[in-house]
Amino acid sequence: LVFRTEDNGMIPLYDSFVNTQVSVMRSLTVLQRVLDQQEVQKTQWYMTPSKSLVQRLRGSLTTPMERLRDDLSVQPRSRTEIIDVSFIARSDKDAKLILDAVLDQYLKYTGEMFDATEDKLDRQLEDQYKSKENEIQGREQVCAELRRSLGTETPAELISAKRVRLDETQA
Repeated sequence: LVFRTEDNGMIPLYDSFVNTQVSVMRSLTVLQRVLDQQEVQKTQWYMTPSKSLVQRLRGSLTTPMERLRDDLSVQPRSRTEIIDVSFIARSDKDAKLILDAVLDQYLKYTGEMFDATEDKLDRQLEDQYKSKENEIQGREQVCAELRRSLGTETPAELISAKRVRLDETQA
């Protein structure tokens, strides 16, 4: 389903899907979950942020969220199904830990969104099922009332009996 083959061609709106995934990976929700992790908060990257020359002159600090967004690169690779993700930190160990945390939180978040969507669809299907079931019960009640008014459980017999009488009178 995901990859182009001779039979299926390119998935419609695939570029849109990939770009949405890039945005989800860089979303405040995913990145805040990363920053909330104790392992990330123990890294040199988190505890001793590097300052640019302008920041040092102004005496201003960027927030961990701003630094995370600046140091994280998430790019769709053109004409492929691949998303390139990288992270810049002074320590390779910190970069790996934070990048793994981003990917892990992205997967957890998309899984939660999938589950929520699936639950919503299940509820919609259940509501539709109940609605159709109520509609059927209503029609069955109408049919039962009509059978009572006709005085038979099999109204088709009335039609065939009437046909027989018509045939006898015509003969």
